[in-house]
Amino acid sequence: MDLVDELFRHNSWANQRLLEFCAGLEPATLDSSAPGTMGSIIDTLRHLSGAEERYLGFLELEPRRDELMEAAKLELPALRREAAGRAERWDRLLARKLDPGEVIKRTRKDGTVDALPRGTLLLQAIHHGNDHRTHICTILGGQGIEPPELDGWNFYGVD
Repeated sequence: MDLVDELFRHNSWANQRLLEFCAGLEPATLDSSAPGTMGSIIDTLRHLSGAEERYLGFLELEPRRDELMEAAKLELPALRREAAGRAERWDRLLARKLDPGEVIKRTRKDGTVDALPRGTLLLQAIHHGNDHRTHICTILGGQGIEPPELDGWNFYGVD
């Protein structure tokens, strides 16, 4: 088992499980937020999806979207499809056994250049996902809704 691969399999699983859970919520619940979180549930899901798309596009060296996913205001069915597609892309990317110290560069539309070690982007993708999934679970819990279990125990089916 490669640890980085496993971390990203958990990340993709947790994203998909949370999106599936949220698909059963009322629109008013999806529009709710709580102090200390980044925004509403649906906006946080869109942000989580958009940021992960940007990290992955940077790592793949080929961004796939010109429009920010947050601006696209995708609904849950589209977010779920996007998450499933990104899970497959993460698997393909990580199968290449990337050097975490390799610095990769991208040129933005305004001509500025970003240069980051691959490991920084990989770590940020994992951290960012955990952080915002926690925000959503906090909003749900504040409304008396038991959020889905997204931890490593449940990923591996350990009681």
